Amino acid sequence: MRRGILTCVSIGLSLFLAAPGEFPDWAKGRARILADPSQIDRTDLIHYRELTRDDFKGTDPPPEVRSLMDRLGAATCAYFKTNDDVQILAKPVVANGKIRFYEGNVVNLHFETVMNRSCSWWNVRQKSLPAPYVLQHEQIHFAIFEIAVRHMNERLPELAAAMRAEGSTARETVDAVLGRMKQQLALANQEVMAQSNQFDEDTSLGYRPERQGEWFRRIHAELHSTAPARSGSASTDSPAGVALGPGEGPSTRGLPSSLDPR
Repeated sequence: MRRGILTCVSIGLSLFLAAPGEFPDWAKGRARILADPSQIDRTDLIHYRELTRDDFKGTDPPPEVRSLMDRLGAATCAYFKTNDDVQILAKPVVANGKIRFYEGNVVNLHFETVMNRSCSWWNVRQKSLPAPYVLQHEQIHFAIFEIAVRHMNERLPELAAAMRAEGSTARETVDAVLGRMKQQLALANQEVMAQSNQFDEDTSLGYRPERQGEWFRRIHAELHSTAPARSGSASTDSPAGVALGPGEGPSTRGLPSSLDPR
């Protein structure tokens, strides 16, 4: 049996906060599929947790929005990815002493949401929106990604079955499984981008704390109900004094109540 190892398949997402005024198409989330793990800067990634202003360490906005930097409040670089020890196994099927084809399956599959702090950027020149409002907005975006990943983790057997493939060689089989994995991530990406864009349209046409507060409470409830399928363990660098929701432990953290607008 020949083993093909997939260390990471990710969908890179950049979510943008528009300044007050008309919400244009350029401000909506953009996506790209990254099939090569080397394309992702892994030096400063965090799993889902409470964000602080210091998590936005980028000195410049992401290249995709650099020409629009004067109109942005912040840019959050978040990613869907598989866990690092996921594997694609290509198993030969033998008949009459000959390999007829290979069966490809994914093992150790689990999905994660991470934020790249060195890429994420805060517009210090933007003064039209209060900083707590911007931070809460980015927290909700991060949570939307986390919820999408949790829903995928709740469907792991189904998704693993959808990724199975056959091929005439081990390499061909691994590539076919990889292609199906990317398709599943792309489908999840479409869903999360639709929700993220709806959130932006509901809240970013101006200063709308009431609408954003409604999203905050709804997303918090969904984080709580999906806690068993969380994408990663609690971050070791979570800020001290994080307020947890009722019945939550450190590894089932939802939206921090310190960011609740109530």
